[in-house]
Amino acid sequence: MKHITRTSYYFGLLLILLFACTKDIDIRDQFSFKIETNIFQEGFVYESTPLTIKVVPERIVNGTVYKLSYQIVEGKYTIETEKPTILIKEGEEYILPSTLKQDFKYIPTEVGINKIIITVEDNHGNKRTEEHIELKVKS
Repeated sequence: MKHITRTSYYFGLLLILLFACTKDIDIRDQFSFKIETNIFQEGFVYESTPLTIKVVPERIVNGTVYKLSYQIVEGKYTIETEKPTILIKEGEEYILPSTLKQDFKYIPTEVGINKIIITVEDNHGNKRTEEHIELKVKS
């Protein structure tokens, strides 16, 4: 009787281990994020205006890379990183640092309203766009 109880115990334990090892585990390694931008509402031609872009993910996951690009909607301007100075061309992708925050120099080259669309995409294909960035440029 003792032998049957012990055998049943080990058989039950074996079944539990078998089910535990074959159970599918869904690990979520990609999360939604939002973009926070900060820019002055007014600027002057050929004077740099600070532009800060920050990515705020639901959760930070090691290995996730965020790429930024921009599109000119109205006006003429250039965008450069603060330190080191790197000119970012329209449509070109720029990889954000691990802090997920980057300070840029926004340099308008003509008077009027400048409008820009910022797009950030992670390496999992999640994409967010910030379309309400506008700067009134004076001479």
